[in-house]
Amino acid sequence: MDEKGTEMVRLTISLQEEDVLVSDFDKWHIVLNDTFCSDNELEDEHFEQNILYITKVESWERIFDLDRPRDIEWWGKSEDAEYQGVTGRIELSSIMKVEHFIAK
Repeated sequence: MDEKGTEMVRLTISLQEEDVLVSDFDKWHIVLNDTFCSDNELEDEHFEQNILYITKVESWERIFDLDRPRDIEWWGKSEDAEYQGVTGRIELSSIMKVEHFIAK
């Protein structure tokens, strides 16, 4: 969390869809924590028992499969999923609005 009183800038930008890599926000933390991205509890147990057909690193590709069915008890409802987008470069011509503000 940003410290209260910090000067901040918010950009409104316009990008082409192909210039944005979108991933599942919750599943991205699986990669950050260097763990297997399981679809459900049973698959997680199978990974721990070393009886799966995919590796931990291969499971990480799932963070980009936004249409992948979700086990509600394991991941929650699909409509509650949060996504994040990243881009490698923002050209000045893509900036639509610049807002300066102070963090509250």
